[in-house]
Parts: sequence; C-alpha cells; structure tokens
Amino acid sequence: MENTFFRLKNDARKLMLESGKLAEALKYDTSKERIDDIIKEFDKKDMMVVAVGEARRGKSSLLNALLNETETIFPVDLNVCTNVVTIVRYSETEQISALINDPSAPDGSRIERITRQQISEYVSEQGNPNNYKDVQCLDVAIPNEALKDGAVFVDTPGVGSLNPIHAEVTYSFLPNADLIIFVTDSLSGMTETELKFLERGYKSCPNIVFALTKKDLNVDYQEIANDNKAKIKSKISMEEEDIKILPVSSMAKLRYLSKGNKSMYKNSGFIEFEKTIWDTIAKTRAKSVILPFIVETEQELNKISNNIVAQHKLLSSDKENTGKLIEKLQKEIDKLQQFDDESAEWRTRLNLSYMDISNDATDKIQKIGNQTKKIYMDASNQLGVKICKAQNYTQVLQMINQYLSECTISLRDDILYAFAELIERTNMSLGLDIDIDKKFVDRIQFVSEDPEIRFRKKTVSEQVISRGRTISLNTGGITTITSIIGGIAGFIFGGGPVGITAGTNLGAVIGAVIGAGNAATVLISRHDMTDVSAVNTAFNQMISSQTTSMTKNVNRALAELKESLISDFAKKIRMRKTETQQNINRSRENINLKKNEIPQKRAALKEQNDRINAQLNAIIKMEKAIETFSPAPVKQIPVIPAPRAEEEEKKDNDPIDYGFI
Repeated sequence: MENTFFRLKNDARKLMLESGKLAEALKYDTSKERIDDIIKEFDKKDMMVVAVGEARRGKSSLLNALLNETETIFPVDLNVCTNVVTIVRYSETEQISALINDPSAPDGSRIERITRQQISEYVSEQGNPNNYKDVQCLDVAIPNEALKDGAVFVDTPGVGSLNPIHAEVTYSFLPNADLIIFVTDSLSGMTETELKFLERGYKSCPNIVFALTKKDLNVDYQEIANDNKAKIKSKISMEEEDIKILPVSSMAKLRYLSKGNKSMYKNSGFIEFEKTIWDTIAKTRAKSVILPFIVETEQELNKISNNIVAQHKLLSSDKENTGKLIEKLQKEIDKLQQFDDESAEWRTRLNLSYMDISNDATDKIQKIGNQTKKIYMDASNQLGVKICKAQNYTQVLQMINQYLSECTISLRDDILYAFAELIERTNMSLGLDIDIDKKFVDRIQFVSEDPEIRFRKKTVSEQVISRGRTISLNTGGITTITSIIGGIAGFIFGGGPVGITAGTNLGAVIGAVIGAGNAATVLISRHDMTDVSAVNTAFNQMISSQTTSMTKNVNRALAELKESLISDFAKKIRMRKTETQQNINRSRENINLKKNEIPQKRAALKEQNDRINAQLNAIIKMEKAIETFSPAPVKQIPVIPAPRAEEEEKKDNDPIDYGFI
C-alpha cells in the first residue's frame, strides 16, 4: 500500500482511540479523559505554512501564484495592508469569514460571512483604513486541490512598515508555524529589520524556505540572492546547503495561469519553488502534526503502566509496607486538597507574581513612551520648520514606528519569559509532575515475583518531547508555554467555518494586543502642514495614545493569561487528586485480599500489564514509523491555464520570449 501521510495519520488516530478505550476498560478515568483531550487537539492540528517578510515584498502575490489562484485570495494592493491575518485552508465549498472583535458578543467576537470580492474591504489599507472594522483575522476555506492534503497557509502583515502592530501580529503566529516562507525581493538586499526578524523566527521554527520575488524586475537578481545568503549565514546557524533561496516571478506565474504561455511558467521559477514547498511539507508534517500527540498518549499510558507495576510489586510486600504507602498517598490527597482550596498559597503567589509582571510591563511601556517622545523631539529640533513637510514627518513617523515595533516585540519576549519562570516555579511547588506510584513504591522493600512486571524506561521520542516541553530559559522558554496555555496565537484550525474563537486558548496572548487599536498614523495628516506646533501636537497625541493603548491591552492580555494558568493548574490538581484517590482504593483492595486471592490478582494485573505493554509497543512502533517516514514522491499540483489560441501557443517556442512582464 502507498506510504501516505494520511494513512499514517489515520493509523495514529486509531492508536490513540484504542488507547483511550483501553484506559476506560481498565478503569483509569483521568487517563481516558486526558487521551480524549489529546485526540481533540490532534483533530484540530494542520500543517501551518506561514508567509512572512517586510511589507511590499510580494507575499500576497506569491501565495496567490503558489496556490494557482488567479482570482485574488490574498489581497494585493499598492497600499500597505492592515494588521489582519489571512488564513486559507481546504473546503469542498468556498466559505469566507471575517472574525470581528465585538465586546458585546458572548465570547468577545462575531463572524461575518463575506464573498471573495469583499476580501480587500476587510484586510487592505484602502478598504479598511487602520482596521477601523476591528477585524481579527480572515478565514478562507476554498476547494483548492493544493490544500487538500491538509496544509493551511497564512499570509501575515509585513514587518518594517509604518504600522508597528503588523510586526507584533506576525510574531504571534511564529510559535505555531511548521514551515516559514520568508519572502524578500530582487530589488534590494535583506535589511537589518528582516535579519532581526529572521533570527527571532528561526528560534520558533527552523524549517524555512526563502523566496526571492520580482526576479523579472532585476536581471541581476542572482547577485541579490547571493548577498542575502551570506547575510543569512552570518545571522543564523543554518547549514549553507539548507539555505534555499529561490528566485521567482509571481507575475509571470499568474500570467501563465491567465494566458497559458508555458514559457511564462518555466521562467517564473515556480516549478522548483513549488516542488520545494510541497516536498518540505510532505517530509516534515508527520513529525509536526502527528508525533507530539502520539508521545503524549504514550506518556499517559506509561502512567497506567506504572500504577499496574506498583500494584503488582505491592502484592509481594507485607501489609505493613502497603499500609505505609496508603498513609503516604493519603497525605498526598490532603496536600492536594489544600492546593485545591481557593485560598491556596500557590494561588496567592501566582497572583502576586502576576502583579509584579504587570507593574514591570507598565513601567517598561512608560519608558518606551518617554523614549519615543525623545526620538521625535530630537528629530523635530534637527529639522526645524522642515518637519512640516509630509515627506519629512513621514520619515520621522516611520523611524518612530520601527522603534515601537522593536520595543513591543522585546516587551512581549520579556513577559513570556517572566511567565515561563512563573509556571516553572508553580509546577515545582505543586509537584504535579512527580510520578507518585514509582516514587513511593521504589522506597518499599519487596521480593519480585515476576521480573517481566517492571517500570518501563522512557523512549527516545518521549524524552525528546519531554525536554521540549520542559520550561527552560536555555532552550527558548517562550514556545514551551504553549504546553500550558494551548498556543501563543490562540487560534484553532478546523472544526467548522473559521474555527477560530477569540479567547479559546487565550485569545492572542501578547500577540496582536500590544499597540492594538488605531494605527499610529491616524493622528498625522497626509499633507503638508504650515505650523510646527500642529505637527508637534499631532505626534505627541499619537505617542500618548499608543502608550495608553499598549498599557491597556498588555494588562488585559496578562489578566487573561493569569486566569488561564490558574484554571489549568486547578484542573491538574483535581485530576491528580482523583488519580491518587484511585491509587488508595486499589491499594486498600489489595491489602484486604485473602492469601488464596493474591495469585488471581497477580494474574489479572499481569494480563492488564500485557495489554498496556502491547499498546505501548504499538505506539513506539508508530513513533519509529513517523521518525523514518518517507512519503510517496510528491506530485506537482496540476495547473490548468486558460485556453489559448493555436497561434499564441506557437509563440512558446520563440527564444526571445523570456516569460517576464
């Protein structure tokens, strides 16, 4: 049978379902609940391909051309796009939805159904100036064959534009990216802003393909490509052979789709670009989309296995030692009961830490505002009356917004690191990650009756995933917070039109809220002024408004994050309490067994152990299959151009036709 990703994914889902049923059959209810949650998250997970880069580099045109969409999906406009993300995924019927922020709605947002022709009215600067419609994102579900295999494409706002919100929205998506298409163009080399962005992006997602657009506009595009490659190599630790810079002409590909000129397609560079994208998706998505969920299921089954082994070992111990274990477990219950109280110390500590983080963020925002004002005043004093000219104050505005972009990203990182430390401290104080069964049983003397009944060692995959999920500031602790709060961007794919609900996993934790609201350009007129004081007033109002907006939205995001963490820890405490009580009940059953009943109990535990081990071995086999997954050769997505007249088709052999426009 053909080795396909979907066969692997279906087999993995079947294994997880079987694991849940086994947990239920063996009466491990909390494990069954957890595995059900894992499957729900698994069903939502798609391969996310995120296009990033500076504004006006040609991201939208590139994606339209890549997905063979001649009728625009990703808006292309001379004006800079707003801070609206466009998400495109597969559906048998076309359905386009805008998620609109609406405080009056139950979950803080509402959905508007729109047509393809209305897209630019919601996401372009021309149709939706400064995002006055308060669009959070656009979800586009279309019957596009290129998307049928489950890849989801995301077009993000450009970094380095006049609007600092754009960079923050884009950064918020990076932790969830499985593949990044980093877009630059042939008209100039990579800027320092792009290189800084790349450095940050690489920490979130090392799978990057570089597209060099507009090659038809510069005959020396290869020189730009070589220069970019040298800059990339100096900035991040990618091997030189892994830095794939692919020159393309989106206009030539789109022209081919509309006119049918084959040489346009050949010279566009898209044949190689498409193969690289689809091959990369095919080779990486098994590890991105399947492996983490399989390993989490394995970890849950290992908890059951440890409990079975512990029971079996205790049958070989005397009743006094078993009684000691029950006493220790009861003390654990008492401690967990204290943790579950509304006045528990960990809650107080978390709230106090939250206040410290919030106050620190407010202080930093105030300093950002003061420094921004200084940047403006220095520029204003230097320019004098020249500040009244639109071309001058626009340059100053761009400089200010670049500074704001860098500051908000740094602030976001500081906040997430602070919460990473807070989560780690809380986890340690609660001790919820301790394997109670193994910890206590290993301290009790016993004579093993069956050497086959023993605690299992962690698999290589489980160890790797566990290390990745351990909050460590040495290994990029920002992304590991997602194991607690469910995703930095807070967006869920699949399950229905849009499938995106503000606040579901946290809304946008820090992403898309720092500086959210009106763009910084609102208070600045777009024509020459005659009064320096008017320009000063406009800039000072803009800076004050931006600082106030940042403070308000950061505090709102922090409050959401705090409540999410408290809720998650409380749920873990309750589940651990249930598990511990079940362990006590099982131990009491064992201690009350008659001597002639013990062999039968051992046999029952042996049978349970065999069933769990068989399931775990099947999961380990699946992990190895994922690690060594070699997909069937990727077929090029069929491109059906518009029909052409016979005389036009003959021109394809014309050696002068380079296919560029």
